[in-house]
Order: sequence, then C-alpha cells, then structure tokens
Amino acid sequence: MIANVYTADENGYETVVRKAMEAFAVWKNWPAPRRGEIIRQIGEKIRQIKAPLGMLVSYEMGKS
Repeated sequence: MIANVYTADENGYETVVRKAMEAFAVWKNWPAPRRGEIIRQIGEKIRQIKAPLGMLVSYEMGKS
C-alpha cells in the first residue's frame, strides 16, 4: 500500500473549507520570515521522503 484515500460528504467538505479559511486568516498575519521558516521546514520534510513521493507521482501519471 502506498496511500490511503478518504472521501467526504458535503458536511465534511464544508468543515475542511471553513477550517482552511480560519487557518489562512491567522497565517496571513504572520510576518514573512516566520511564514518562510514554516515553508522551509515543509521543504525539508518533503526532501526526506522524495523517493517514495516520486514513486507515487510516477504511478499517478501512469508510468512504471
């Protein structure tokens, strides 16, 4: 198994959108250096899993 996929009903979708909007309201008020540090940390985590992530993207695009 390389991934789990979950579905949502309309209420679940609305909850996710509301939470994302609430998070953005906080995020946009953080100073740029703080936001930049968070983005840097996300990049580090992605680099740590780049091989399996690359495989997943290849499968999604129909390539072996």
